[in-house]
Amino acid sequence: MTQPSGPGRPAPRESRLDDARGSAPTGGDDASGRGDAARAVDVVDASRVAAVFRVLGDASRCRLVYALLRHDEISVGDLAAILCMSESNVSHHLSVLRAHGLVRFRREGKQVFYAPDDEHIRLLLDLTLAHVRHGDAGLETAAGGDAR
Repeated sequence: MTQPSGPGRPAPRESRLDDARGSAPTGGDDASGRGDAARAVDVVDASRVAAVFRVLGDASRCRLVYALLRHDEISVGDLAAILCMSESNVSHHLSVLRAHGLVRFRREGKQVFYAPDDEHIRLLLDLTLAHVRHGDAGLETAAGGDAR
């Protein structure tokens, strides 16, 4: 027997998930007032998000993206020089980033110039860096640092 939903009680199962994939129903706000964005993410979207984080999980690729964010557009050779990496290594990492829609390119003769695909890339990395640095402050406190 299903109990009615209400404050402090979960909604009946059939209204929380609309299918076996785990996608949330659409339309309107949930009880928290946060809307669809706060609901469960379907398997396809969760896999795509995980793929982006796997790609950015490589320190060299993170460094490449941060270097791209500091310039409007930059050539492979200039990126290699800035990051002290070989051009072939930079090209390899850029092709992975491009395949996942994180960077775009423009060819001019034999040179290829790269740029972040859009401002979401900056936001994603800035938030992640803020989270990491916030965690570092928590680690210092836990290790006996001053919590003030």
